[in-house]
Amino acid sequence: PESMARMAADCEQAGASAVIVGCTPASQSGRFLQAIEAMHLQVDLGVSANAGSQDENLGWFSPENSQQLEASATHYANLAEQWVEDGAKILGACCGCGPAHINALASRFLS
Repeated sequence: PESMARMAADCEQAGASAVIVGCTPASQSGRFLQAIEAMHLQVDLGVSANAGSQDENLGWFSPENSQQLEASATHYANLAEQWVEDGAKILGACCGCGPAHINALASRFLS
């Protein structure tokens, strides 16, 4: 997290308008975001996490397994609640996630 925070500061100095924690396991993304937030950057922050390992039940489910997919998307959105509390203004989803995850984020944060 500390290395990523230093890189985020470098990105801000280079002219970035936002810094996004990308493709880190969703269950671990908060600690990266918190380290960046502690730098007090003047850019928008975000998280676009991956589903982590299969045993975390955050993703990697086929669309035919709708119950597991829906539960994993809700779990992902629950994690995103903390990201927003920690300063994230941009949310997305990466590897192992899919449309259900984006829909869960949209339902939670755009309503």
